[in-house]
Amino acid sequence: MFALAVILAVAAPLAPRQAAAGVAKCFAMTDTSPGRLIYVVPNSGISPLPSYLDVTLTGARTSFNGEGSAYRPSNQKMYLFQCAADNAAPCDLYEATVDFSTSPNPTATTVLVQADIVPSGAVGAVEGAIFETQADGTEFLYAAVGESDGGSIQGQIYKWDPNNSWAVETGYPINITGAASFLTGLAYESASDSFYGAINLTGGINPRIYSINLTTGATVLLGSVEDEIDGEGYAFGADGKQYMEDEADFSDFGIPYIHEIDQVSPPFGTTPSAIITDYNVTARDYESIACNDPERSDFGDAPTSYGVAVHSIPVFDATPSPVHLGPLRPDNDADPVSQSGAGADGDDNTATEPNGSGNDEDGVTLTGTSLQDQNLNLGSSYTLVVATNGTDSGYLNAWFDLNADGDFDDAGEQIAANLAGTSGGTINVPVTIPPTTAAGPTYARFRYSTEQNLPSEDDFLTGAEAGDGEVEDYRVVLNAGSDLQVTKSGSPDPVRIGENLTYTITVTNNGPGAATGVTINDSLPAGVTHVSTTPSQGSCSDPDGVVCELGTLGFPGSATVTVVVTVN
Repeated sequence: MFALAVILAVAAPLAPRQAAAGVAKCFAMTDTSPGRLIYVVPNSGISPLPSYLDVTLTGARTSFNGEGSAYRPSNQKMYLFQCAADNAAPCDLYEATVDFSTSPNPTATTVLVQADIVPSGAVGAVEGAIFETQADGTEFLYAAVGESDGGSIQGQIYKWDPNNSWAVETGYPINITGAASFLTGLAYESASDSFYGAINLTGGINPRIYSINLTTGATVLLGSVEDEIDGEGYAFGADGKQYMEDEADFSDFGIPYIHEIDQVSPPFGTTPSAIITDYNVTARDYESIACNDPERSDFGDAPTSYGVAVHSIPVFDATPSPVHLGPLRPDNDADPVSQSGAGADGDDNTATEPNGSGNDEDGVTLTGTSLQDQNLNLGSSYTLVVATNGTDSGYLNAWFDLNADGDFDDAGEQIAANLAGTSGGTINVPVTIPPTTAAGPTYARFRYSTEQNLPSEDDFLTGAEAGDGEVEDYRVVLNAGSDLQVTKSGSPDPVRIGENLTYTITVTNNGPGAATGVTINDSLPAGVTHVSTTPSQGSCSDPDGVVCELGTLGFPGSATVTVVVTVN
């Protein structure tokens, strides 16, 4: 049906969880026959606006007249209602598993999970639904039941436990009271653990926003939306933004949109964020949208020319990461564009996990030091050490931009393909830098997951992502190589027995590039006793000789090691 939307906030009694900070992903559902399910990534900041993918429904049912649908972030599945009529119970609940492997033509297979979840004799059909997902593992499914259809009715909210055979919670359903008496949509904001909803009134008058107490059902008017949009479908995305659908009757030029709602002060602004149907498609009576708050993701942070790599990470803080790189599990990242950059460090400095240290880019080392910003010489070979962890075994895929042209697409740039890893293990990855590459920065990407054959980048606009694991991007600096010269001198000359002899080892870098990992080995001759070794940089050990690790030697540059021995 086409009508006015009224938005409501529902204050839940549970403690708030971590705020969403990723990419919004939304599904929109019609109540037509056959049904139409579409997928879109809304973004009001790009032009042209994002368009949609049609998701082909298969399985137990392919059309649904319940005007509510819900996305469950913990398993990334859709839940759809089929009722006796579009305004009458009983209602059955179906689960839809979306398969994006065939994108841009994804499919969704439906199965019945609970018959008569809204029983006969209820005040009406399901009009809106949402999953509440708490950080501690708590999950509930809520639904707004009953609508006015131009008259008056007492609407109710149902609450079920999906982890207890979908049992209705004690004390529910509850009546909706106060400024509103029924809902036609529900939305959930994880950051404040609050609910919102949409009321549908005849006439297409601008939507109004309400708050509602989830325990008592009492509603309070907050303000109105400035534009005339339909708004039956209403949801929050993983970017923390709120979205409403606008059917063709209200949309400009007859094209339905998803709008971003700016709930700062009334009248609340609306901004088109995605197109959800072409003008010539007849199945366009959208009654619900379902988005992915509080779904969480790990993104790469190399420059945008390398594309976006996406890994889904556990919604619940207590859920162990199946696989990840390095000691720290990945944290929840902001959108991939904002953290991508020349430094490849946008994901290094965030700490959004409970007790997080900030830098979860800790999986790849060279000579015991993080690969980030290491200097590598042209024409040289190296062994990168990748640390793997988690509760499961996984597979490593990795790329190195060997010609520094801003992508991982060239022959030989995939340096690891489905290398098996275990929890607490390491994987050695050899890489040789071509001598013909221009000196300067370049980038590497490492993806670890239980899935094999991951690409270097995902088209997340079409739903592509790794279902678990982590991605880590690194910047390195390529040097043109170096010519090291070593000289040694001593004094006094001659030296008497029992006197100290001081000799100096000088290492000079004649360029043209910096030298990394410079090490000096010098055996002490027979007939002397070691007294001291002093390097100008780095550190030395001297069990049976002199071993000094001087580190990086720039060009131009030099370092000295002063050794004192006693002549026997």
